[in-house]
Amino acid sequence: MMQEYFSELQKSLDGIPSEAIINYDETNITDDPGVKRIIGQRGSKRVYRIMDSSKSSISVMLCGTASGELLPPYAVYGTLHVYDTWRQGGPKGALYGCSKTSWFNEIIFSEWFEGVILPYVKKLPKEVPKAVIDNLSSHTSINVLQKCREHNIKFILLPPNSTHLCQPLDMAYFHPLKAEWRKVLDEWKLENRSPITKDKFPAALKKMLKVTNYNDQTRHNLKAGFKKTGIFPFDPQEVLKLIPKTTENEGDSQTLDNAFRTFLRELFRKETQPLRVRRKRLSVPPGKSI
Repeated sequence: MMQEYFSELQKSLDGIPSEAIINYDETNITDDPGVKRIIGQRGSKRVYRIMDSSKSSISVMLCGTASGELLPPYAVYGTLHVYDTWRQGGPKGALYGCSKTSWFNEIIFSEWFEGVILPYVKKLPKEVPKAVIDNLSSHTSINVLQKCREHNIKFILLPPNSTHLCQPLDMAYFHPLKAEWRKVLDEWKLENRSPITKDKFPAALKKMLKVTNYNDQTRHNLKAGFKKTGIFPFDPQEVLKLIPKTTENEGDSQTLDNAFRTFLRELFRKETQPLRVRRKRLSVPPGKSI
């Protein structure tokens, strides 16, 4: 499956420069700073780190190019309305929406595509082909595909269940980003002793992304993600070498079939020892041997 994917990917990315190859994915930003080591009294059976947190979470769509450029984020609140204070103080160009589940749906995805992807694509030369790479077919819509056709954009889907191998943002960007978010949460809770409310979230998001001085590290992480997934520079071996190799016995379907049949026979065989054996009490006076 992976070999077929890279064969098609090579054709799709032919002639597309790194700045025109775009990958995006949504991630969940929670109010939980996670578990940390703390100092407690010796001998204490239970030591707690009390941090005021909530179960709220906000979905954020992040997008980057193979050249290392990070596009503005799009945050989705789990409500039916968005208030003006929930959009103030955030990263430059960031967009905000809402849905009942705080996850992207077809309508929000179309708004994100027109508000984030198209403005960036329009800055590139019209004759240059572009490509957006996604891992969920549910993100596609008729409106988005029409916009792709109008602006010379190729919409490429990743193989199913392969984000841990083929998704650039998952490979090298989200992990350090979540670590930075936990630092932001720790600082906030030490100063305020309360969860981050929606009106404070844009400023926290801006701090996490380090808008003023994030360029070097972010560019490095994004490029590393595209390289590890073999997308740019194009190199299928970057991914294929991560897939475990099967031995001759593991690849022999007949051997596996026979082993499985033997396992089932042993599991359901009738000649098993009874779970309980009837016992008979012996009438022997104390002190007498038998």
